[in-house]
Amino acid sequence: MELRPGNRRVVHHSIVNVVEIPEAVEPKDLLTGQKHGRIIWKLIGQAPGKGAESHWPGVAKRIRPGTYFEFNMHYTPTGKEETDRTKLGIWLSKEPIHHEVVTAMAANEVYRDGKLIARADLPNIPAGDPNWAIVGMMRVKDDITVYSMSPHMHFRGKDMQYSVKYPDGRDEVLLNVPKYNYEWQLNYEFANPPKIPAGSVITVRAHYDNSANN
Repeated sequence: MELRPGNRRVVHHSIVNVVEIPEAVEPKDLLTGQKHGRIIWKLIGQAPGKGAESHWPGVAKRIRPGTYFEFNMHYTPTGKEETDRTKLGIWLSKEPIHHEVVTAMAANEVYRDGKLIARADLPNIPAGDPNWAIVGMMRVKDDITVYSMSPHMHFRGKDMQYSVKYPDGRDEVLLNVPKYNYEWQLNYEFANPPKIPAGSVITVRAHYDNSANN
């Protein structure tokens, strides 16, 4: 898959989600700016530095009939009227598929100072704080293979690290990005994709710089 901006002057990053839309929603309703339907999962994300997303032989994403693509666009103003026609390219597998790829957020639970908080209650980063920390966790319910990771923050993002604690108590760092760059966001693909058993916990630790130095 590839998500290609039509106007790179204004498109900083974008996302395509697979969504379900109720039958009662008419095409004209989709132009109101209001959100309709339910996001099922993320198909692909685009940002400066990211290219096409490809998968190993026999591995693919599955798009069910009757679902739709939702384009989530993040534009940067230029001071004048602009137009954009972002495109989504999809390559279909020509061989049998034995494993399904799902793109998911590795932070189903969010913690601040060791306390679980709801996403709606996320606090603002204090002014002047150069190293504000937050932690996300995902409890692995099924045996999975991790093919890639895409750390994503905005202007204040400073660093991000992914680690996993296995059921036997072992800890392993999967990915460490010590100098996050909002203007160059990579999709880190594993040369040897780690197999993570059910019962493991993936933890994402991130820091933000809201000081005058950023």
